[in-house]
Amino acid sequence: MPSKASKARAASLIASAMDVAYGGSSRMTITVHNTTGSKMTAISTGATPTDLKGQSAPVDFAPKDLAALVKYLAALLFTPLPKGAVSVQVPGHATDRPDVWVWSLTSFQPLRPAEAEARFPGVDVPSSSSAYGCITDQKPPTTEYPLTPLTGQTGSELIYLANY
Repeated sequence: MPSKASKARAASLIASAMDVAYGGSSRMTITVHNTTGSKMTAISTGATPTDLKGQSAPVDFAPKDLAALVKYLAALLFTPLPKGAVSVQVPGHATDRPDVWVWSLTSFQPLRPAEAEARFPGVDVPSSSSAYGCITDQKPPTTEYPLTPLTGQTGSELIYLANY
């Protein structure tokens, strides 16, 4: 069973990954991939509002989906050398294909574009190091972090999952 520390690390990684991938749309899919082929996915519940007039749309996940994702990731992080990956998919900016960011759970470093493209064919994977950031498990979610605009419910749930 995952420890409280593993759950806090998992919530931190998810918040960190959101910040790297967020592109202004409320549509976001976060997936935790196990090397066994199993995975857990949370899909944001909102669509981009048309009346925001240039403002960023807040991301909203169902609390039970976010809790399941954190629990699944925490179980992987509970092992000494976790294997797997975290991916975040958002609507593409340059094309009609989605953009996806993928990080290794062993190092929290981005997967090389060729590795990520092999796992996620047909999506745009940033190949520039400036488009990528490492994710971290050292910064717990708070009311000021992640920087990604979240609905109050999603922000509160992420903070709760990191602390209880």
